[in-house]
Amino acid sequence: MLALSIISALICFLGGGFYGILPMKEDKLTGQQKTITRTVSIVVFGLVIILILVGEDLWSWIAIGAAIIGFGIGKIPALRKFFAAHWKIFRSRDAKTLSPRKVKKRAQQQNQARNTGRRNK
Repeated sequence: MLALSIISALICFLGGGFYGILPMKEDKLTGQQKTITRTVSIVVFGLVIILILVGEDLWSWIAIGAAIIGFGIGKIPALRKFFAAHWKIFRSRDAKTLSPRKVKKRAQQQNQARNTGRRNK
């Protein structure tokens, strides 16, 4: 039972972190993010309810605390920018965040444009 409780707390921590990374306003969420958010909330809530029904009150509180801590960690701006830059699922609807490949490609295109402009002069 201990292993199940630890796994539940870890899942709640990851679920809280997922919520923390996503935008808070619903109008900035994409359709896929809304669907995943509903699923994650049902899983986290269900795990806590199962822990309570099984009689693991301490572990249910630990799972709730883990979700809150995960949410707090997910709200760290540098972490949010990292996840948004690397995984499309974490970008908000109106975000103009580019992937690292696109940033590198755009920089190369700008350098080429500068170099061709110098040659023509």
